[in-house]
This record gives sequence, structure tokens and C-alpha cells, in this order.
Amino acid sequence: MALTALPERSGDRPGISPFGMGHIWIPLAGRRAAVAGLSMHPACKPVSVALQRATCAAVMVAGPIVLPGRQTGFRAPLEPEAWSELLMQWRSRVGRWDDMVLYHRPQPHRSGFAVLLLRNGRGLAFVRVTPDAGRTAHEFAVMRGVHAGRPRTFRIALPLAQGTVAGYGWLAVESGPNYPLGAVRRPEV
Repeated sequence: MALTALPERSGDRPGISPFGMGHIWIPLAGRRAAVAGLSMHPACKPVSVALQRATCAAVMVAGPIVLPGRQTGFRAPLEPEAWSELLMQWRSRVGRWDDMVLYHRPQPHRSGFAVLLLRNGRGLAFVRVTPDAGRTAHEFAVMRGVHAGRPRTFRIALPLAQGTVAGYGWLAVESGPNYPLGAVRRPEV
């Protein structure tokens, strides 16, 4: 998929917001991309985890057309000029990517959004965008310090880049697994 096919402006690309996950926009470009989008929902109760895993299996077999929900065009979360600048910064600092999943925070009192940048349907980077640019710069510095210290008892995502656009700060980290993880039930973890 060419970079020109990315959702640059509102309405540019078809996608779906699954029932119960209206805050997540999932591209309909392919099976892996749709499963990566479903992984953005943090299901943790056993029934929710089972339903999420079953939906992912159905998508891998039949394609994203089986996703129940409202098909919609992409709506950029920022004004067109700021959104274009953000995309340009991500391309230059994170690398080549060809699709994305958009996550709006469902809590009305929280602002910002997150994007999972995809390459060939697999996660390349997870980007959090917030109106607190100072927070993302501080978080990036702390994460770099943690990686420089090479801790043995825990792991955090590798910080890739950070920047600002129109008063918003963004922080890109390496993508985690792009399949539903579910709740961890082992006490030692």
C-alpha cells in the first residue's frame, strides 16, 4: 500500500468502529491490520477476552468484513494542517508505515488519542498524543534512561521518538504484540 493511501484527511479511508468499541477506528485494508486494531481494546474479564479472541480468529479466517459495527470513513483527530505535520514527523522519525489504527480515549474527561502505526498489517510503533507536550518530553527522557540502565527485573517499550505539533506532544514507542493478550492471571507476574 502506498503512503498516499494513508488516512491523511477525514473521509479518506474506509474503516470500522466495532460495536462496544466506538472509540477505536480499525482499517479494513487487511486481516492482520484488523486484528491489530482489535488488540487496542484492553479486554480483561474472561468473557470479554474469549469474545475478543474469537472475533480475531474469525477475522483471520474470513477477513475484517465479519466485524460487527459501523463502517465509517477516517476522521482525523486534529485540524488538517496539524494532522499533516504530525504524519510528516512520524514518517521522518519512526520510519515507513502503511496503515494505522486510531484510538480515542473513551473517558470524556481525558483528552488526547493514540495511534498504532502498521507496516504490512503488523505494529511498527504505538504513538500517544496528548495536549501536555511537557509530559511526553519528560516521559521520553525517563524511558531512555531506563533503557540505558538495562534493568533485569522488568521491561518497558523502547522509546523511538517524540515531538510536538500545534501544542500537542507525541511519544512513539515500539509496538507491543498485536493480538489480544487478555488478563494475566499468574500471581508472580
